[in-house]
Amino acid sequence: MIQETKQIIYKFRDWNSILMWGHYSANHTGFCVGFYEEGLKAENIFGKGGDVIYCDTFPQINPIEDNTPEIGYIATHTKARDWSYEKEYRFFKLFHERAPTTNDRLIKLGDLAFAEVIMGVNFPKDELSNIKEAVHSIKVPLYQVVKVKDEFKLSRERIL
Repeated sequence: MIQETKQIIYKFRDWNSILMWGHYSANHTGFCVGFYEEGLKAENIFGKGGDVIYCDTFPQINPIEDNTPEIGYIATHTKARDWSYEKEYRFFKLFHERAPTTNDRLIKLGDLAFAEVIMGVNFPKDELSNIKEAVHSIKVPLYQVVKVKDEFKLSRERIL
């Protein structure tokens, strides 16, 4: 069973990064979704996935001549070293025949891909029932991030 692997991935490796919550979750008001890597792979939606490569040089890619999955990976998984604190992981989907439409970019994941949902410290109370309903429907744990007293750290408490 996929859930037994315990391999949970996030776009950013550390769900408890104060900096990530501040940057990517509207000052801790959003939420983070953890995925089972094997569950995502089983969906057969993505071409490849992996860690982002952080480096000092921009990749030199000729989009006409270098049209391979490997080059696509380099193009989508390379960032400046300044971003290395993110420890980012990405999946991507290849489009070969034509440029993707908005509908092509929308994906629907099965419940087995989801591992958990974590609400930010400042997640809006008036949205709590909506997120509880969504999380309950996919049967995964729901957590609330809390500040650790007298430390620059975050913890979490299970809500559902």
